Amino acid sequence: AEGFARTGDRGAEHLARVQQALVRVWAGEPPDDGAAARAAGAWGRDAGSLSVTLGIGRMAARAGAYWLRRRGDYMRALACHRLAECLFEALGAVAPRARSLVDQADVYDAVGERAAALGLYERALEVHAEARRAGHVYQDAERLSVDEVVTLH
Repeated sequence: AEGFARTGDRGAEHLARVQQALVRVWAGEPPDDGAAARAAGAWGRDAGSLSVTLGIGRMAARAGAYWLRRRGDYMRALACHRLAECLFEALGAVAPRARSLVDQADVYDAVGERAAALGLYERALEVHAEARRAGHVYQDAERLSVDEVVTLH
């Protein structure tokens, strides 16, 4: 990451920093506080590339799906989905952030923690409701509806 920073390639720097956080998850280290993901999201929102930043967040989300579905490792899955949420929140990407909340809820649901899952499903719906009240415009394909949350489970 430092090498990319020295060359001024901020996109590659943020990608490398989030990858480092994902490697720490893989190594079983304590979950990252999300600083690298938030920094990447802020870069994408302010001066960087929206598409690159969305891709970085999607990578973290896919890593979470891998840990949950392929390895059955709930803690690692949750850590990855939280990184994705941090990035999407800093980016201001409403639908991907809501999706990451649903992904976290799925992890809790998988281990039988229904109350925690329900709280996260509700937060996902609130994220969209707040965005609508604030006049945030997004594509129909990005909308997260109550029906979608219900049919996911």
